[in-house]
Amino acid sequence: MENTIIEKVKSFIDEDGHIDLAWALGTSDEYMITEYFKEDNDGEEPNDGDWDVINDSIENFESTYRSILEEFVSGGSRNEGHDSDNDLVGSCWATLREVVEIINGGESNSHGEIIFNTSSGSLSCEEVDLLEGCVNAHLLFFIPEDLFDLLDAMSFAEQNALVAELEAEGENE
Repeated sequence: MENTIIEKVKSFIDEDGHIDLAWALGTSDEYMITEYFKEDNDGEEPNDGDWDVINDSIENFESTYRSILEEFVSGGSRNEGHDSDNDLVGSCWATLREVVEIINGGESNSHGEIIFNTSSGSLSCEEVDLLEGCVNAHLLFFIPEDLFDLLDAMSFAEQNALVAELEAEGENE
């Protein structure tokens, strides 16, 4: 592997062998939930009782964010509250191998944004699945754009060779 690529990738890895990522965990908005609900219920809109169940499920979903993230990253995570889209957002730390798996396992929205969602089956969440399709959930990872560009330009075999080389050096285990 070319030395300059290795050095560039190493610049993203901290002393603990992790790469800083941001994440956002969210669900369909109220309009989409209503539309999905109407599709499944002969045009009826959700009543107060239905909204109570939906909101409880979304709360349960958000409360499990750590276990959802642990399926993807091993370095821990931090919840930083809700953003303007009402997604739960935060930071997490991943090994290079985990970043490669995220890039190859999700769907790229744009440079460095990788999404997993229940509608495509790339994210499975029991709390959301219980709502029988009226709520879709998503997990979005924000990978540093320069790192994403480096890795995205490589084949899967080249990515794995890079990971193996850095792991052999003890840089990212």
